[in-house]
Amino acid sequence: MVLLLCKHFSEIDECRPNKCLNSLRCIDKFKDYECECMEGWTGKNCDRPCQDIYGSCIIWKREGQCEISPEETAFFLLNCPASCERCVARNDTIKPFDRLPPVLLPLAWMLGEWHTAVEGFNVRSFDYPMDFNATGYNETLTFSVAKPLMFGTPSINFT
Repeated sequence: MVLLLCKHFSEIDECRPNKCLNSLRCIDKFKDYECECMEGWTGKNCDRPCQDIYGSCIIWKREGQCEISPEETAFFLLNCPASCERCVARNDTIKPFDRLPPVLLPLAWMLGEWHTAVEGFNVRSFDYPMDFNATGYNETLTFSVAKPLMFGTPSINFT
């Protein structure tokens, strides 16, 4: 007796819901998608401005670093998209503040100022241990992008 099992593979449109934020179009592929970005944008979802992260990108371009195979390292293509001509830079999409390297994008939600205020001991919903005898404790935490060093580890400043 021979038992045949057939499995039906159905292709899902990975472009739905629209994952490409600043794109001309989304190209559906088998178990993947590709965004065709508008000028001034780059990234898998066209969500990053076309600008270099490191000030050394122009030098690395002259040294041929942009020609290194992405299988070997995608560092230069991800961090120097404008110099490596992966996208077309436009002044209206460039962010004037320090740029967040792609490796730190999952932490972008932390950037900015965070404020906390404790009313006193009658309020019992502390998220951390408190042993203060006084009331009215306030604290401000600031997270900002550190200036990237040449080949240095990207970081976020905390004060």
